[in-house]
Amino acid sequence: MKAEKVVITGPVPERAEAFAAAMAFCRDAGYRIFEVSQDTLLSQIKAEKEVEEQSLSFGKKSIILCKGGLADYEDVGEPVILSPAEARDSYGAVFFVSDGDLCERDALALSRWIGTPHLRVTDKGTLKKELYAFLGIPKPLEIERKFLIEMPDRETLLNDPLCRRVHISQTYLKVTPEEEIRVRARGSGEDCLYYETVKRAVSETVREETEHQISRIRYEELIAEAGKGGMTLEKDRYCLVYDGKYFEIDVYPFSEDLAVMEIELCDADEALRFPPVITIIREVTGEKAYKNATLAKEKSIRSGV
Repeated sequence: MKAEKVVITGPVPERAEAFAAAMAFCRDAGYRIFEVSQDTLLSQIKAEKEVEEQSLSFGKKSIILCKGGLADYEDVGEPVILSPAEARDSYGAVFFVSDGDLCERDALALSRWIGTPHLRVTDKGTLKKELYAFLGIPKPLEIERKFLIEMPDRETLLNDPLCRRVHISQTYLKVTPEEEIRVRARGSGEDCLYYETVKRAVSETVREETEHQISRIRYEELIAEAGKGGMTLEKDRYCLVYDGKYFEIDVYPFSEDLAVMEIELCDADEALRFPPVITIIREVTGEKAYKNATLAKEKSIRSGV
């Protein structure tokens, strides 16, 4: 089993200190750490592949910590090397650590990571809490809040340098009140990565979640096994960083007015400031009608306002 691969990044002067702190937090939690700290794209790619192989025999209690990741290199867009999705999305989580307001250069560095499935913008004071929450210490819980929103101006969203649109196709292989198993394709064409996710309910806002990247071949096998029993949902996700939080706004091709915004948190009662370009209608956390599995089955929904 591969170890979880995590990036610690941020403004260069602070990155080394944050990386050292993350190393200490993982040691304290009893993890076997595989370190990646390189200064060129090619050496980074090589080092990551090597430690991925080395970590296979160490099981769950190991972690690959990268001081910076592939998307931090300006030349990752060269198609002969790797795609933007590979540069951003091949990690379990990315922690962008900054203790102050971002200058234009640092905001550009952050923008390269927007669109990755698990991005956290944090400071050194809260890095431990955020890192432990991702690693499932003490338990692997997903704390998520969901809001029904007015359809946003999508052009305005995309004009924000801290926003990126990602196409998602997700197919549900099993859906019960207690458990949900799905596969997901993020991206389009050759610039696409694939995931399998299992979620088990703990409460309305809290679920145990395990997710791992799979190959395109395995993805297609699982889709074929599901056959007509698999329910597929297509959507465009607008990933937006605002006030240090990572908001995910979903719109759907089968509806002209349905839009939903989600955010993952460390604490269910964590205070939030919403992006000013978003108008909240109401919170729908835990409501079955707004779950993606329900939308995949029905492909339509009443607003319920």
